[in-house]
Amino acid sequence: MQPIRNFCIVEPAAGYDSIATQIALVANDSLKLPDPALEGPFNLVWFNFTDYKNPSDDPNKEIIKVIASENDKLTIIRAQERTNATIKNITGKVYKLILTLTKESYDAIIPGIHGVISTIEDGNIIPEPLGENAVDFQFQRSDKTQSATGSCSFVSGGSSNTASGAFSFAANAYNTASGQSSSVIGSENISSGENSFVFGSLNIASNENTLAFGSGSKARLIGQVARANSFNSQKGDAQYSSFILKADTIGLAASELSLKVLGGVKNKLILEDNNAYLFKAFILGNSFIGPCLSVGYEVKGLIERGDSPSSTQIIGNVSIERISDLSQNCDVNVQADCENGALQIVLTGEDKISMHWICFLEWLELKRQ
Repeated sequence: MQPIRNFCIVEPAAGYDSIATQIALVANDSLKLPDPALEGPFNLVWFNFTDYKNPSDDPNKEIIKVIASENDKLTIIRAQERTNATIKNITGKVYKLILTLTKESYDAIIPGIHGVISTIEDGNIIPEPLGENAVDFQFQRSDKTQSATGSCSFVSGGSSNTASGAFSFAANAYNTASGQSSSVIGSENISSGENSFVFGSLNIASNENTLAFGSGSKARLIGQVARANSFNSQKGDAQYSSFILKADTIGLAASELSLKVLGGVKNKLILEDNNAYLFKAFILGNSFIGPCLSVGYEVKGLIERGDSPSSTQIIGNVSIERISDLSQNCDVNVQADCENGALQIVLTGEDKISMHWICFLEWLELKRQ
């Protein structure tokens, strides 16, 4: 990035022809400029100040690059940024040099806004147009789709990242953030769920409000937090996960814990084929209509699903410990949902009392290879 100064205008001590590469400034004007030996080369706009107070109006305006400075003498390169070297020695005219923001310096600060061409071994790739109000700072990509194409998306640098979801964010290398408001950091990750977040390597977060981290984890259910150190043959086949489930009961009517209170198949704890799950859950209920009542349970068990939903079964006995329960009728029932291939936890509330329930459930899952 080129050095910059505020309100920096200097004046040549004489006029110069179109081939001059060293110019002298009036006494002490070089002190206003950056030192190219310390801060690097920089560009100046050179123009006829007598006739044109606005440099853009001067037909002979020119951008030069200052590469050295010593005792008010500048060594320059002429005709920068598609301008032409022109004479600056018309009799009776005063010429000025302005240190200001030019396209070259602007592109060095905000490269992605203009879709900078990225250099790779196979040649130059022009990325797809950026989304509205999107920013892409990366200089290297292997495919034109690897860009900040989502509206208000942001790629903060790195290589070969894609931020295609609205308000999505991607950093580091070979990541894809395609879900709305999704974020991904690390390498070779996919964050496709809305509000999903991934960090590490080779992870996937494909549902809403999910988090996948470590290496080789997969968060596929709503609100799932998945962690793995590696995988055996496919992502998510040997990992730890946790969930928050909720339910409401009214009187003695039973209600199933689900990933969203609205229920429905997509909010169930759907298992994957040929997987075993060792699970533990803490369940807390509290009344919101009727007498004050709080109950708590700890649940442990093992469930597996074969190659179809109908093969889902509880292995052995489920342990249900009543941590605190002064109710007469509250109960927890854990079973295999063979219609949907899911783990099902059904709650019974208390007569004439409406209750909110929350559950923290964690499991280890391992796929049969």
